Amino acid sequence: MKRKEIITGNYSNLPGRVAEILTDARSKVIREINKAQVLAYWGKFEPMLSWSP
Repeated sequence: MKRKEIITGNYSNLPGRVAEILTDARSKVIREINKAQVLAYWGKFEPMLSWSP
């Protein structure tokens, strides 16, 4: 098994990068929840929209 080289560097931007990753993840979760809600509501109300007397 190869040994991985440890890279040392400047980590001053690490907190900002972590915050950016978390913000992006939150946005993706919110979009997926909204999508699921729309699909659920459409599935619930679609039969009423296509109902004809």
